[in-house]
Amino acid sequence: MIKKRIDEVAKFAAKIMITEIKTQEGTNLSYLTLVDHVVKWIKINHLIFNKIEKENCDLFISKHELGRNWSELECKTYANAFELIGKAISNIEFEDDIFSFEVVKHKK
Repeated sequence: MIKKRIDEVAKFAAKIMITEIKTQEGTNLSYLTLVDHVVKWIKINHLIFNKIEKENCDLFISKHELGRNWSELECKTYANAFELIGKAISNIEFEDDIFSFEVVKHKK
């Protein structure tokens, strides 16, 4: 039951997030603009959320001191937000209270 609710809330929160950023930045929301907002919000809230650049993807890793459910919600919300702007997500992984996902980089 909790997992289903986390998935529902993450999708809803991602839609709200994208709407808010588009209100601030305009209707064309780029990947880099979304990353900038996410990183800024994470720092303001003193959360642990890292972006590691790899050759074919950007790896995002979330670890939250408040526990597994909060980390999972945070990670899934951001993954859903990236999907909403058309980015492919791969390798979503959960281990204890560490969650990660990769945003695929498409060659230009």
